[in-house]
Amino acid sequence: MLALEFEPLLHFGSGHVAAASAPGVAREELERVGPDGQGRPAGFRKSFGDGQVWTDSHGHAPGLRPRPGRLLGPTPGGGGDPVDSPVTGSTGERAAGRRLTGLAALFAVIPHHRGWLRLLVAVNVLGSIYGFNWYVAQLARTPWYLWPVTPDSPLSSLGFGIYLALRLSGRAAPWFGALVQLATFKYGLWTVVVLGQYLLATGDANPELLLLLSTHAGMALEAYLMMRADPAPGPALALAMGWLALNDAFDYLVGTHPTVPDPSLIDVVAVEAAALTWLALAAALTARRRGDPVRYTGWNPDGPGMPGKRGSQP
Repeated sequence: MLALEFEPLLHFGSGHVAAASAPGVAREELERVGPDGQGRPAGFRKSFGDGQVWTDSHGHAPGLRPRPGRLLGPTPGGGGDPVDSPVTGSTGERAAGRRLTGLAALFAVIPHHRGWLRLLVAVNVLGSIYGFNWYVAQLARTPWYLWPVTPDSPLSSLGFGIYLALRLSGRAAPWFGALVQLATFKYGLWTVVVLGQYLLATGDANPELLLLLSTHAGMALEAYLMMRADPAPGPALALAMGWLALNDAFDYLVGTHPTVPDPSLIDVVAVEAAALTWLALAAALTARRRGDPVRYTGWNPDGPGMPGKRGSQP
């Protein structure tokens, strides 16, 4: 099982992950701050087991100040009043001192790691090419000016791949990020919901159907990971919601929606599509409120591998 804690070096794919501090440094610093005879600061309690962060009832850690490039940056000499730590942040007491490990840690690091982002760019572009094949016949009978609102899923994944490529170079615009995050999340789940209903009704678990279900679930997952790592501002989310609502209007009022297994259920599918639009917004707002979980992994988000830092990663 992969463990992202305070280790000097961890490997992911072709790149490397720099740790925030050497093993034990944060623990030793904390244990030297105002001990009460039990190896902990007076008035503080331990959070999340041995070797973790001491916090007070408000989720503050003693002598910790946010410091660029460090998950736990102990104030030299410790002491002083308790201050907010990047570990506690705005997530409240329940997240104080938390460290992610295993799959959760991997998911937290992926949006910041150049090697993983390059892989996702390739996956999204290739998946979009495959997806457009499903729309060849529909596009042939659709006026060209309606093409931007017809192949929903492949357009979303293609846009997502472009967004990740822009993020790698540090040039991803917030409005574009919000648009593709919400669209990829929504249309990934749309396919899972619609084809999932078909699977439950017919029991026809053919390989092609299972492939579509798994790849579109992956679309929703990658979109949510980026919502957490690169949260969109309110105006950008409003713009994205406007586009998704317009797309729904064209899909179910004009008739540009993707082919559904049972055309008699198109009204139900339209309601589900509208609900998924709002679910995408809720996911984005929830991700923005909770913040980027990479700060709970021990990985240095300002070190090698961070998107936009040219020359820091081969």
